[in-house]
Amino acid sequence: MRSSLYPASAGIVACIIWGLSVFFSKSIKGIAPSEILAHRAFWSMVFFLIILSFQKKHKVLISNILNWQRLKFYCLATILISVNWFGFIYSIKVDKVTQASFGYFIFPIVAVCLGYLFNRERFSTLQIISICLASISVLILGAGLGEFPYLSLLLATTFGFYGLLKGYVSDNPIISVATETTLAAPFAIGYILLLRLSNFSSDFLLGYNSSQFLLLITSGFLTALPLVLFAFAAQSLRYSTVGLINYVNPTLQFFIAVFILSESFGYLNLIAFVLIWVGLAFYSYETIRLDSFKNKRVS
Repeated sequence: MRSSLYPASAGIVACIIWGLSVFFSKSIKGIAPSEILAHRAFWSMVFFLIILSFQKKHKVLISNILNWQRLKFYCLATILISVNWFGFIYSIKVDKVTQASFGYFIFPIVAVCLGYLFNRERFSTLQIISICLASISVLILGAGLGEFPYLSLLLATTFGFYGLLKGYVSDNPIISVATETTLAAPFAIGYILLLRLSNFSSDFLLGYNSSQFLLLITSGFLTALPLVLFAFAAQSLRYSTVGLINYVNPTLQFFIAVFILSESFGYLNLIAFVLIWVGLAFYSYETIRLDSFKNKRVS
């Protein structure tokens, strides 16, 4: 019991940080989502490099960049996670946090579909029901929002393909994300300097006020810390347990969007979310059942 308590707690804390990051992104005023993304990539790289230096694993990072077979996977993964991060930041800036939470709710079911298409995994009956419910919920949500839920699908599909791609990489999550942020960092720095070049020689903070600059640095820490905590949980717990813990994040985002940020939420939205929650219940049950079945066969 005690051996699983710490990793489970770490996973829950990571998801709480991700869920509450809505407030953090809201607090960064007067900066475009693309610029926030650039700072997030750069400063998270800094924190990951510090972590790897303490662990004396920075040579693995270098070997990843110098190995073409690994590098091509990491380049694509970097693009996918960057688009995902941008979509999340953008959804907060344009007051569409409900769409963001829905995207992360349907992500597990998108992952099942991608596993079928690319890894020749087969659907169980409950997984087919979950996929049908998710598809219907997307259509209903679009009707309720009065627009196609593009942010939800963008977040779910980019994170789904990102997860699929990471299945071909053997590195632990910390080294993996450190490699991605290192690849993104030169573009991030170049973009920041391009935007702030006029302030480069006259202002140490590049035209940001001290509050903005501190928040932008902190964005890197808030990217790195939950990933480290979640990596610890993923390495110590059953996959089904990690999957269930991961629902803490979009659930928090959903409640923040509706009850604190007062985003519109009508009957059609409610029906869409009920359908996806039922689908997730089926999906979670099936994940636990299949996971238990595999463990019994191994033992």
